[in-house]
Amino acid sequence: MYSKLDLPAVLLVVALASSACGSKADSRSSGDVSANVAASAADQGDDASGSGPNKAVAAVDPCALLTNAEIIDQLEKAQEPNNLAAWKAKGGSWKITPTPEQRGVGKECHYAFIGDAPDGNFIHKSDFTLVVTDGAFVNPKLNNAGNRPIPGVGDEAYFMSHGPMMPYARVGKVAVGLEGFPSTPTAKAGADLLRLAVARVR
Repeated sequence: MYSKLDLPAVLLVVALASSACGSKADSRSSGDVSANVAASAADQGDDASGSGPNKAVAAVDPCALLTNAEIIDQLEKAQEPNNLAAWKAKGGSWKITPTPEQRGVGKECHYAFIGDAPDGNFIHKSDFTLVVTDGAFVNPKLNNAGNRPIPGVGDEAYFMSHGPMMPYARVGKVAVGLEGFPSTPTAKAGADLLRLAVARVR
């Protein structure tokens, strides 16, 4: 339990685990990295006082942190403007399907989305995941995340992976992150969407 462990020691274990994996941690799919952390945190169990990281994570509904309008706004910013305009002229619309999932101590909302049109052509079809997990995951030493800070989000925030970026922020004992969201001209990997989600955790 985190209340019975020295917190720096906990973070050191996470950092050492990352070091042992070497460059493979960044080359894995975004889900693999957070899955390992979530499973490790789950092994720690709840804080005896009832206020530990598992209790804090359990209190957050990941599917309630974003609205469809917010997601669509960022998805459209990720599209090429002329293609987006032509698609809208055909009557294109977005369909977003959230599915809650549990992964160890972590809670997720998996979003499948498609920008469809009446003629059957779609502009973008994919998925992304919003993750709520143990705040210990947001560690600047993990994958050298400290070199990729995201200013002004939560208590601290970083892109947790070199490749798929994975923007994550810590809010107290809770980590909130996005995996698999497309970049826009002004925000990598959904960082602006993460700001909105984090604001609802505080």
